[in-house]
Amino acid sequence: MEPTRIIGIDFGTHKTLVARWDAERRHPEMVRLRPASGDDMPTFVHVDAHGGMSFGDEAGRLGAVDSAGFKCAFKRDLGHDGSPYLLHAHEFSARQLSTAYLRWLRQLVEGESLHGPVDHVVFTVPAGWQQTSREELRIAAAEAGYNSLDLLDEPVSAGIAFMRSRPELFGRKGRSSFGTGCRNP
Repeated sequence: MEPTRIIGIDFGTHKTLVARWDAERRHPEMVRLRPASGDDMPTFVHVDAHGGMSFGDEAGRLGAVDSAGFKCAFKRDLGHDGSPYLLHAHEFSARQLSTAYLRWLRQLVEGESLHGPVDHVVFTVPAGWQQTSREELRIAAAEAGYNSLDLLDEPVSAGIAFMRSRPELFGRKGRSSFGTGCRNP
């Protein structure tokens, strides 16, 4: 059976974007996770004194009044042996925060957009990321419940998006099928 609930995640340092594959139109479309936020969601985590976690906009609001429990830019430390983050006396690694954020994001997308489980996810990653960072993201994603995933370098995804937006430049007549290679004009 071909996967039907495919999403792409740009898990950014400060903002995260999600797109879902529209199988009928054979085209990706942005997932608007929270109408107030627009298309992107802040990549923020807040941990309260009891260890409870909040994410996205809510974490940003809480972090504005309680910086001791706030963390952003944790993605940068994936794959690096850094000191754990101390958030209200609770220790977290970059992978643990990434796992928690990605789990929350998966549940949000499954409930508000897909109305069912994610079948496959494609994560964009910085082209210069080391193999250890990529592997840590793979592990965090698997721990967050993404059972089938691929990693795609950001410049490659930008090239695919450009190719789709201007098919006439690549000898294509408006076709928009995912994964189709570019033909030289």
